[in-house]
Amino acid sequence: MRWSASLWPDMRVYLASLLASFFLLAGVQAQDMPSGVSAHLDGGQHLLSQLTPLAANPAGNGVDIPPWRGGVRMPPPAAAAGSERVSPYESDQSILVINGDNWQQYRQFLATGLQSLFQQNPDFFEISVYPTRRSAAAPDAVYDAIYRNAVRVQMDRGLLYGQFAQGGIIFPLAQTGQELVWNHLSRWRGYGRTAVVEDWQPSASGWRRLRWQLDEKIPFYSHLHRPQATEPIFTRDLVANGFSMSEIANTRSGVKRDERGAYPAEWQANFPASEDRDMFSANPADYVWTLLGSREMYVPYNQNLQQLPELIPGRHPSMAHVRFEKHRVRLVDGVLRKGAHGLYQKRVFYIDEDSSAILMADLYDGDGHLWRFNLALPVCWYELPAVVSVAELSIDLLAGSYAAIGWPVTGESPKWLVLEQ
Repeated sequence: MRWSASLWPDMRVYLASLLASFFLLAGVQAQDMPSGVSAHLDGGQHLLSQLTPLAANPAGNGVDIPPWRGGVRMPPPAAAAGSERVSPYESDQSILVINGDNWQQYRQFLATGLQSLFQQNPDFFEISVYPTRRSAAAPDAVYDAIYRNAVRVQMDRGLLYGQFAQGGIIFPLAQTGQELVWNHLSRWRGYGRTAVVEDWQPSASGWRRLRWQLDEKIPFYSHLHRPQATEPIFTRDLVANGFSMSEIANTRSGVKRDERGAYPAEWQANFPASEDRDMFSANPADYVWTLLGSREMYVPYNQNLQQLPELIPGRHPSMAHVRFEKHRVRLVDGVLRKGAHGLYQKRVFYIDEDSSAILMADLYDGDGHLWRFNLALPVCWYELPAVVSVAELSIDLLAGSYAAIGWPVTGESPKWLVLEQ
């Protein structure tokens, strides 16, 4: 089955029959499911009739957010087999520059962290806004799994019945902040990836760098047509000289991290923070999450992998090569639970409606001060297809410095693994 904007109405008919027959084919009876799962059938029909296969609003805003038209599932015409990958939108021109003179005109579309950067650096900080391209897409098997999840997954007292989830975002019809955070952790970004990356942190002489061999696997996307889920959702192994870090995410136990060995003596372990990798690698259960609503915001999107920002020591990174677009995002507030341990007392996430990825984060310290502002650098990786973050930037608004997380090493392009069928 091949999905496209033009075929989408016809696919609704197919998927309606898919939903009706799924439990019979899977051998799952209503009495075997957690209480309330069968009630999601109506939600599945809503998903079929009104949302995209990625569970987003397909409509535009009539001004500067276009309708979703299937995303990018094929290489652009300029791409040639075996050549350097090409950005689908490298010919786009900026339509707006926001700087210290005009940022207040657009503050309703700016994250709190971006507003702070304009306030602190009125003469030097600016961002460029480009036409909005809703490039998010996924393979057909992931689309099918998302619809199955719509009718067989639920939360009960904060616990996830993940044995009924398989591939795709776990909660296509997310109604809570916690569900949206789980969608970020379970979102489609390939079956895994391998890469040589570096974390950068400021030092008195410029930069310190820590190089990692990264190996990430996402078993959650294996065997998508099985009635039972494959755990864990993901594993992430990072190995540096004399030090290793392993992360594992399960639907029942959340995200756990194991560190072995010692960081280099001069390395400051919490900047950048391990729990900020991929924008959020902490345990969702450690926070009380609140969905604050949906807004149109300027967010980083569709970066050109060949033109990432130049990392120059200073109060903030140069945004000259960071592409911002206006997209609909879900705002989620997370407050650290009493007795839980975490670097931040509060997080505010800006979660992309189309890809379910956290694109920006306002991070607060124990005194309630806005401490750090993190942003992802999402690339349209049409080979998968998916929108994936190739690195993250972490800006310390109190200290006036910044760090980079998982920065690609020159000549070592990351390799995302395609879906196992």
